[in-house]
Amino acid sequence: MRIISVLPLLLAVACTNNATKEESVQIFAAASTALSSAQSTAVQRAQGVVAPTDLVLDYSGPCSLGGSVALTGSYTGEGDERGVFDLDASFDSCHEFTGTLDGDLQWSSVADSNGFVATLKGGLSWEGNDSSASCDLDMTMTVGTGLISYGGHLCGYDVHEELVLSGL
Repeated sequence: MRIISVLPLLLAVACTNNATKEESVQIFAAASTALSSAQSTAVQRAQGVVAPTDLVLDYSGPCSLGGSVALTGSYTGEGDERGVFDLDASFDSCHEFTGTLDGDLQWSSVADSNGFVATLKGGLSWEGNDSSASCDLDMTMTVGTGLISYGGHLCGYDVHEELVLSGL
């Protein structure tokens, strides 16, 4: 299964919080990077142990620049075209390029040959180069033929973005 990572480009203010819009995007980027890498590694390791279609994941591993991320949950896959997972993630000083994360998220996704829908819910503490913030996430991302959309709440901001992809 291929995972497409795209950052939301515009955030509309819903209420004030202690994370700026720019910091919110950095928090989302750090979480997305760590989750994507950990999920891929956890599935690859588990497939070497049991049948590749139905997996129970219990994984802890390093983040790109230090610290760790742990995943527990389930993954069901059918080759490279279809996959369903429901994972709980815990970040422990998980250092990615856009900052360091602590906290917990629930991440679920359903993917097929037409695209995927993913949700992220939970709370994170983040520390960047010269600032820090706490952030609650309740986001949904949908990827389909020619369209990527985000919706929900990120660090107290309403997120509503649709990207039309030309040439697909």
